[in-house]
Amino acid sequence: MATQSQIQELIRQIRPNIQDILNKDSSESAVELAIKHFINAPWNDFSLSPEEIDNVIKEIKSLEGITMDIGSMVTGEDELFKEWLPTRKEKDDPTPYWDDYNRELKRTGYSSSVLYSIDIATDRILSKCSDPLHPRRIKRQGMVVGSVQSGKTANYIGLLTKAADYGYKVIIVIAGIHESLREQTQFRINEGFIGLDTSFILTDGVQKRGVGKFLDQDNAENRPQQFTSEKYDFNSNRLRGQQIINNSQEKPVVFVIKKQKSILENLFTWLTSSAQTLGVETLSLPALVIDDEADNASINIAYSKKDSSSISTINKYIRKITNCFDVSTYIGYTATPFANIFIDPSSDDAVAKQDLFPKDFIVGLEPPSNYVSAQRIFLEEGDLSTSLTDIDDNEEYIPLKHKKDLDPSLPPSLLDAINCYIISDAIKNLRGVWERRSSSMLVNVTYFKQVHARL
Repeated sequence: MATQSQIQELIRQIRPNIQDILNKDSSESAVELAIKHFINAPWNDFSLSPEEIDNVIKEIKSLEGITMDIGSMVTGEDELFKEWLPTRKEKDDPTPYWDDYNRELKRTGYSSSVLYSIDIATDRILSKCSDPLHPRRIKRQGMVVGSVQSGKTANYIGLLTKAADYGYKVIIVIAGIHESLREQTQFRINEGFIGLDTSFILTDGVQKRGVGKFLDQDNAENRPQQFTSEKYDFNSNRLRGQQIINNSQEKPVVFVIKKQKSILENLFTWLTSSAQTLGVETLSLPALVIDDEADNASINIAYSKKDSSSISTINKYIRKITNCFDVSTYIGYTATPFANIFIDPSSDDAVAKQDLFPKDFIVGLEPPSNYVSAQRIFLEEGDLSTSLTDIDDNEEYIPLKHKKDLDPSLPPSLLDAINCYIISDAIKNLRGVWERRSSSMLVNVTYFKQVHARL
């Protein structure tokens, strides 16, 4: 009998080896035959019982059955802009960063259909970005809209890997206002793009992450250079003595930063200093700026018709950073785009015209077919509406209406829920599920921070 780890390893081996068959015939019988053929191959070391073979077949069917639509796009009216990516793709240049990321997504369980959709969606977005090889100054701005927790991060990591493959040299990801989110985003980018983490280089050495497993001595030198890590946000003081960005930069450089005034100002000052050192006004390195949670803090809330010259601090520095480069693209990612699309794009004021309105394109991402949306749970016709459980034992412990000085305690129903979560996680661990995906539980019983902290 095989262990769960061996079975998961077998599934990881099978899926990429049956893609040609799936592309020609995705019927259940064809999938079963291909899987059994792979398992029974003479070079396969795994010995499985009939029941284990059936479980492997069921899991691969489940994974490959997840689909995702391409989504929609609205574009601006810039008649001078020509999509550049199709012509570049005709040259069939190598795309090592995207290829590694695609392999990593396969390894972690993404279905071939979802991978295809990510591939097409990121091509569509990149084709609307500034051409990194453009000979003159060009700046474009767009927005990508996706549902909450539906794969926006996977999309923009795919986008930045392709951007690096096709010539972008500076990648800046503005990852929300909290350090915890920045660390999480840095971890994901290390897994999908950089392949390494240098947070503890002095004690543990360079740690491989995700795509780093595919590195060897021949291609390790071409990995992106990171100016932030899982432990450290951007700090120009740490860069003293290190090589400054220069206009002959071969490999891309990556920054994953918080959306805070001091960090953005620090990065802008350092980029400006780099240009001054080179004796130029702006850097000729093409830059892609990804603004995660673009509806949060990025909007110019200081602007008004009466005072059109005022600019919010965060908004001002994002603009300044994009203006440090001859060629740049700014893309805001969000699940709630209302504030962004209501930026006034028709103002006659010169300052307002430089705002972050997505004037060139807006892309809507469709969630995968296994996405659990609020509509599926809370609408009466939702297929998961029966999973809701009414709670009626909270009043004695956490009343629905309470003040911020409440000293809460756990209702029996919440204790049961926590116990169920722990037990289900233990079962997932035994089944090897944790090797492929994480697990989390959200407890939200009050809008008072103090009450939550006491709980």
